[in-house]
Amino acid sequence: MWVWAIFGLVALGIWLLIAGATRLYTRFEYTKRSLWGLYVCAAVSLGLGTYVGTSLLGLPPVFGVAVGFGISLALFIALASAMTEAWLSMKLARFDRTIEQLLDREYLEKTRLEDAREKVHGESLKRQGSAQRTRDMVERRSQLVSAVDAWQQGGGIARTRSLKVEEWRRTYHAMDDTSLARERDRLKSEIQAAASHPEAQEQARQLRTELAVLDLTVIDRHMPAGDESPDIEGLFREEERVKTSLDTIKVDIDEWRRKRSDFLGRKIRLD
Repeated sequence: MWVWAIFGLVALGIWLLIAGATRLYTRFEYTKRSLWGLYVCAAVSLGLGTYVGTSLLGLPPVFGVAVGFGISLALFIALASAMTEAWLSMKLARFDRTIEQLLDREYLEKTRLEDAREKVHGESLKRQGSAQRTRDMVERRSQLVSAVDAWQQGGGIARTRSLKVEEWRRTYHAMDDTSLARERDRLKSEIQAAASHPEAQEQARQLRTELAVLDLTVIDRHMPAGDESPDIEGLFREEERVKTSLDTIKVDIDEWRRKRSDFLGRKIRLD
């Protein structure tokens, strides 16, 4: 059992040495600078292997040299592989650094695109709600105007009622919103009280007209004067600009990844 385990470990070690040596030979193109690095690895490996085989293990000279050579060869392949892989990592750093920067920009642009889309969506909903509120206010104002006009023209005393309506308008126009709210509550209470007495029906109609004049004052004060919301077309343009920028970044990322793949697909020059 142990014999087979040892045999397997030895076979694995030999396979790793052959694979490492093959990669060193076929994967890289060496220059004077990188060859000097290999010379240093060879010198260090030979010195350590010879020391271990002849001195540290205490083997006979012939066996010591053979064992030392095998150890030196293994050490050389290991050191040379470490050197070349580190060299390769330095060359790949340019690609990896650029790709990482582009990925960071892509993340930021995606965040900006989401924000731009949320602004467009929010502004669209806001405009829809504002338009609906404006339509409701216009419709309500029309009803109130009709009610006030009907009361003014009734009863054969139109001029007197018109003067009273004008007086209410001036009074309520001078009030702030808080005072108008208190006055509205007062009128509603009086209308409720008058409505419960049959003999006070005319007074109830007058109070309802006065309340209508108050509501008209509030509506006219808060009716939107125009479109004060941000330019939605500008928001659309911003969204499109960010989307274009994001698409450009994605193209750049794909391009740099292709360059990295092409670089790894050919023999690496260690210069």
